[in-house]
Amino acid sequence: MTKRITHAPTRSTGVAIASLAIAAVGCKSDEPSAPATGVLAQAAQAAQVFQAIAPCDPVTIDQSMVIHDQATLSLVDFSFLRTIAAIRVSSGGATTTDADLAETITSGLLNTTFPQPVSGLPIPATPRPPEAALTGAQLIAQMQPIALFNRFDLAPANGDHCGEYRIVYGRYPNAVTNRYLLIFEAALPNPTPSLGIEGCRDVAEFWHGLSDTAMTTAQRAAALEDFYYNGLPGFSPVVDHAHYGVPFGQVRSNMFVNAASQNFTWQLREWRSSFNTGGQPVFTPDTVKDNPLVEFHDENSSNPNPTLFSSEQTAFVSHYTGGAMPNLLAFELNGGTSPIVACPEVNTVSAGFDNRFNEFQSHSNGPAPDDPVAAASTAFHGSITTVLSGNTAFAGLNSTHVLARSTAMSCAGCHELSVGDAISPSATWPAVAAGGFVHVRELGSTPPAVTPLSPALNNCFLPARAQNLESFVCNAPPPDAGVSDSGTQPDSGTPDSGTPSSCGGPYDPPCSPYEYCEFGPYNICGAQGSGTCQPRPTGCGYGGPQVCGCDGNTYPNACTAQASGTDVASTGACGCNLTAPNGCCYDDEVCAKTIRGGECIGAACSKAQPGVCKAPPPAGYCWENEDCGSGQICSGASICPCGAQCIKADAPGVCKTLSDTSKSEVTTAKAGLLSATNSTEAERAKADFDEAVEAAREAERAQPGAFVPQRRTH
Repeated sequence: MTKRITHAPTRSTGVAIASLAIAAVGCKSDEPSAPATGVLAQAAQAAQVFQAIAPCDPVTIDQSMVIHDQATLSLVDFSFLRTIAAIRVSSGGATTTDADLAETITSGLLNTTFPQPVSGLPIPATPRPPEAALTGAQLIAQMQPIALFNRFDLAPANGDHCGEYRIVYGRYPNAVTNRYLLIFEAALPNPTPSLGIEGCRDVAEFWHGLSDTAMTTAQRAAALEDFYYNGLPGFSPVVDHAHYGVPFGQVRSNMFVNAASQNFTWQLREWRSSFNTGGQPVFTPDTVKDNPLVEFHDENSSNPNPTLFSSEQTAFVSHYTGGAMPNLLAFELNGGTSPIVACPEVNTVSAGFDNRFNEFQSHSNGPAPDDPVAAASTAFHGSITTVLSGNTAFAGLNSTHVLARSTAMSCAGCHELSVGDAISPSATWPAVAAGGFVHVRELGSTPPAVTPLSPALNNCFLPARAQNLESFVCNAPPPDAGVSDSGTQPDSGTPDSGTPSSCGGPYDPPCSPYEYCEFGPYNICGAQGSGTCQPRPTGCGYGGPQVCGCDGNTYPNACTAQASGTDVASTGACGCNLTAPNGCCYDDEVCAKTIRGGECIGAACSKAQPGVCKAPPPAGYCWENEDCGSGQICSGASICPCGAQCIKADAPGVCKTLSDTSKSEVTTAKAGLLSATNSTEAERAKADFDEAVEAAREAERAQPGAFVPQRRTH
C-alpha cells in the first residue's frame, strides 16, 4: 500500500495569501468566495515569497488552535456588532434590529422552570435578573472579542460538518463580581458531505497553515477574517444564523453579573439560533449538553412532577451505567492507553449523556452547585460500584472517581467543581484560569494584550486538539480506506520519509499512535513476517461486512478496524476462547444456541468484556449500529451490561438515518415557518421547525467523532 501525499503548498497557505492580496490593493471584497478564487490564482503565482508550512510540520498552538492576542484580534473587525449583524442578515428572516436580536441572548433568564424538550419533565431554573436586565444595545457596546478557537476536533466521523469555530466575547469594563462571557460556537457545514471527513480537509489545512512562520500578524488576522465572515473557497462563512443552531452549533454564556441576594453564583447557560412565530431571527434557550439534572443522581430528590421524575430518574441510572460509563471509562477499557500524548486520562474521558436528561443551567458554585459527586445517593454509588466490580480493567477505581469524571464533563465541573478532583488513583482534573470559573480570563477594565488561558487548556486540551489536527493534515487517507479520492492529492508512491517503517515482527518498533500495522493479503496478522505502518483512515461508516481484527475484536468493517489501529484477520465476527458468565456471551454463536437468531451485544474479547444475548430487534429497531442499514445509526438502545444490576428493562433503539435527511427536513420546516401567513399557521410551522431541528441535533449527537468515539464540547 502507498501513502498519498502532496509536495505542493497546502491550500491553507493559499487562502492566507488570498486575504493578503486583497488587503494589498487597499480594499476588502465583501463577496464570500467567488472573487477570492481569482485572488487565489494570482496569489499562487507569488507563493514563493512565503515559506509554506509542510503538511507534516507541527503547529504553533497560539496561531493554529487559539488566537487570544489583541495584536491579531484588533487588526480586523471581530466585533460583537459585526457578528450579530452577520447572523441577522444571513437568517433570511423577517426584519429586526441588531439590538433586538442581541437581546434575545438573555431570553429565559427569568424562568423558574423549563419543560424538558424530550421527556416533558419540569426542569427547575434559578432566575438571573442582573443578566436578564442587559439590553441588546448594552451587549453591542460592551462585549469585546478576546479569543478565537479552532475546534476541528469536534467534527463527526461522517464529516456532516467540519467542527466548530468559536468567538469568545467578554464584557468590559468588569469587576470581580460583575463578569459576563459569551461564546459563539458555529458548526461549519461540509460542502461535500459525500466525501465524509475528507470534505473538510481544506478547513484543517487552513488552520494548520496559520502556523506558517513567514506569515505576519496582519496576514494571519486578514485570513481569519475571511474564514469567519467571507468563507473559504467553496465553504460558507463561519458566522451565519444557520450555524448556531439551525440545526448545529450554539451560543453559550458564563455569567457572574451578581448580587449578594444571588449568593454570588456563577451560572452557565446555552442558546441556539432560531426564529419566533413572526419569522424574526432570535436566540432561544436550549439545554446545556452533558449536564444531566443533578437531582437524577438521588432517587429521593423532589420535582414538580414526582411520578414522571421517578421514571426518568430510574431511566437515568440505567443510561448512566449502560451508556455513559463506557465513555467515562474509555481509558481503562482501552487497556490504560491512549493515542493522545497530553493528559491521556483527562483527554480520553467523555460522557455522551442523552439530551433527554439534560437541564437548562449549570451552577459552578454557591449554596447548591450542580455537583454529582456531592449529590449522588448511596444507591447511585452502588450502581456504579456494581459495574466496576464486574471488570478487572477497573481495578483501583471507585464510584467517586467515576462521578468526578461525569462532573468534569458538565459545564460546572469543567469550570470549577472538578478542579483537583481525582479521576483515578493516578490522575486529577486540571485547573481553570487564576481566580476560578473561566478558562479564558477576561477580568479587567479592557481586554488584556494576551488573554490568559487556563492550565487545563494550555497543558491538556489544546495540545490534544493540535495533535489531532496535525495527524489529520499529515496523514491523507490510504487508497483503500473507503474514502473517495478527490483528485487533489495524487498518489506519490512513497510516504514523506521514504519507505514505510516495518512493524509486527519480533524486532520491529510499534507504529505511531496515528498508524496501524498492515500485513497484506498473504501475511495474515504477521504470520509470514513484518508488515508496514500505514496511516489510520478517518471517516469510516458502519456498513459491513463485519471483520475480525488482529487484536481479536470484531469491527463493522475493515476501515473501522484500521482506524482503531489493527489490520484485518478475517471476514466475519471474531471467535473467542474466553468463557462468559451465565447469561452473557462473547460471540453470536453462543446466543444462537438459546435464542433464535440471537446476537451478542457489547462483547470485546481482547478486553475480557462479555456481552449479553439479545433476540433480533424488530424491523427498524436495533441493539447496536450493525443492526441498521448503511448510513444509519442506532439511537436510544438501553441494555443492562453483563453482570450489572439494572432496574430498567432492556429496550431496543431506533435506526435513524444520518443528518442529510434530517437537515433537509430542517430546511423545509424553516421555509414553512418563514412563509406562514397567519398566527395559527405560524404556531404550527414553528412547532414543526423546532421538532425538525431537535431531530437533526439528536442524530448529530449520536454520531461518533472523527478523532474520538464520543465527542465532548469543552
